[in-house]
Amino acid sequence: MRRRVAKARLPLDYYELIRERTFQFRDGVYAPADATRLRQRLEAFFNMLRGYGMQSIHEGQHFDWDESQWAKYLKPFPFVTLEDDKLRADIVPELNGRVLRLIDKPSGLDLVHHPRPGERDYPNGGGFTVWVQADYKSKPLAATWRLANAAPPREAVVEGIAANGLRLFRTYRLENGVLRSTTRVENPTAQPIEFVIQARAFLSAPELGFSFGEAGGAWTDRTLRAPGTPPAGSQMFGGAARPAGAWAVWRPEAGLRLVNRFSPEQVARCVVDWSVRGAKRSSLNLYSPRATLAPCESIELRSDYHAMRVR
Repeated sequence: MRRRVAKARLPLDYYELIRERTFQFRDGVYAPADATRLRQRLEAFFNMLRGYGMQSIHEGQHFDWDESQWAKYLKPFPFVTLEDDKLRADIVPELNGRVLRLIDKPSGLDLVHHPRPGERDYPNGGGFTVWVQADYKSKPLAATWRLANAAPPREAVVEGIAANGLRLFRTYRLENGVLRSTTRVENPTAQPIEFVIQARAFLSAPELGFSFGEAGGAWTDRTLRAPGTPPAGSQMFGGAARPAGAWAVWRPEAGLRLVNRFSPEQVARCVVDWSVRGAKRSSLNLYSPRATLAPCESIELRSDYHAMRVR
């Protein structure tokens, strides 16, 4: 009887593990509240699954994969804080060099979207990040990241090495409430490599408000999702249809836009995607032109972010 009850409780036990997996910023690290205890409970849970002869938690996926993912990310990750009187950015270098918290100080709002603990690859998701991919439609290439240099409270540099050998250096600099980021991609290999850079910002967007920057500094508001349409989608803007170096997500409850500015000559495509499943969010994605980088060559992609007050 006790064994049957324990087996019936397994979904609840797994849900509790996921809740305890929630990462938080504290004492210089991004980590669950008690990673050691959680690791012990997780080991007992997977042993119990094996004892019942179970092989998967998710359909089509052996739970050995889940176990490896938990083991990969269930540890404290150091973070670096850049801060002035207007903005605070918390960067976790080992998680793809992501900005995983961006606080607009006047409103107290965290402007980034945070994935839920049960999502794939958690906590390596959300926030602001950059990667390289073979072309516009291929998946991002895996990369290993580290902190290359830190000069808080104004600057930090993170370094990534992609699976194809490219080296990425992303410099974050905070200047008067503007988070400036410059990604330099170098080819240290002996062969030319073709690729695309993508800079992605996952933003919290309760109203799904969206604006285009126009030539001359004007803004045009656009509709992302009409009532009755699918709960998620995307739009791509290329060529003359691109924003004129700036676009933004609204935060009307705080009277601001989170603005992303970029250099049009460095950007071939702009893609916005959104979802109203769970917490509403939008992602602003910049794609460089497809490039072939010869050995020892490098290129850059710049992308800045700041909160603009709206009257």
